[in-house]
Amino acid sequence: MNKKIKRVVSSVLVVSVVFLLLFGEAAYVQATEVNEEAYTIEDEIGDVVEEFYDDLEWKISNITPIYNNIGEIIQYAINISANDINYGYFIYDISNQKLIKFMVERYHGGFVETYFPEENLENKKVIFKDEFTYDLVDYENSTDEVGAFYDKLINKTNELFSIFLDNYQYILNDYKLALSRYIPRVYKFGQDYCDEINKEYCCAAVAILNVLAHYNCFKTWDKDSILWAYYTIYSMGGVKKYGQEYVMNQNNIGYVVSTFAKWYGKINNMPYSAQNNPSSAFFVDAVNNKYPSILGISTKCYSDDNKRWEICGHAVTVYGYLRFKSKKNNSSKYFLCVANSWDTGVIEYIAYDDIRLHSSYGIKFMHVYK
Repeated sequence: MNKKIKRVVSSVLVVSVVFLLLFGEAAYVQATEVNEEAYTIEDEIGDVVEEFYDDLEWKISNITPIYNNIGEIIQYAINISANDINYGYFIYDISNQKLIKFMVERYHGGFVETYFPEENLENKKVIFKDEFTYDLVDYENSTDEVGAFYDKLINKTNELFSIFLDNYQYILNDYKLALSRYIPRVYKFGQDYCDEINKEYCCAAVAILNVLAHYNCFKTWDKDSILWAYYTIYSMGGVKKYGQEYVMNQNNIGYVVSTFAKWYGKINNMPYSAQNNPSSAFFVDAVNNKYPSILGISTKCYSDDNKRWEICGHAVTVYGYLRFKSKKNNSSKYFLCVANSWDTGVIEYIAYDDIRLHSSYGIKFMHVYK
């Protein structure tokens, strides 16, 4: 999926992390029935922040409503700050009553600054497109009812704080980080390299570029070599235009990596294993064996041109995982560490087994770089 077409922006430093995180089932409690011992949204955010910054006196600085294509609020983006310094944002999903994504880093902008850095939200609303994509539309062009409701929200931010924090209380299965593991030699190239050479963007080609960089199959420090590698991957993979996107058949990924590695990386044997709709265990096994892998996903996204929901896809490189363990029992949740193929230097964590997908594809390359 092309980030520019889908208007996805995510500017993160190499050390940034974004977690797609589901902490467990939540119970809705009326404000008049709140138990002081209840695990609140502030408690949940606080536990996450503490993993990165001990004793940080943070606060919620802004909340942005996120809509679906028919004007219903389905998520909230919650910005946090400390001492007038931004520390990122959290995404809360109303239907699941869970935090599903967050980014915590000193000096990192809030949700709007991250996804729409050059946009003015006045008279606009944020639209959820798919699991990785948001868009902006003029709310004045929507129905009067939706416009009025949105107008009420953006003009009464403090009231929204109160509603959100006081009425959405949690009794959660609290998970703590038990293990983090990554393969060595992580590379995170993005769409900017395609833009510089005026070459059409293909996410699968960028994901392959990251894998081949791991295996030192081209000069990763030399811009000309990087651009040459992308050109070669693009040609070898038989990239075709499909609608507004440039796509590679997923069945070509293994061939491209193994052939490129043999021709240019002097790796004569590059075995790989592919699987349709793999579980997170497929990728956890790859990381445990120090293998890079690629995850391809297909999910629903709304087409403004065709005015309907359609299937769209994206490919990312998997480099690691986190394992969270429940405080109440021995259950665990795994989150995959990926280079998102859009922005250079971006690391994201995906609760892969919990996100809503149409289908997925996994391929791991069973050669350990030495």
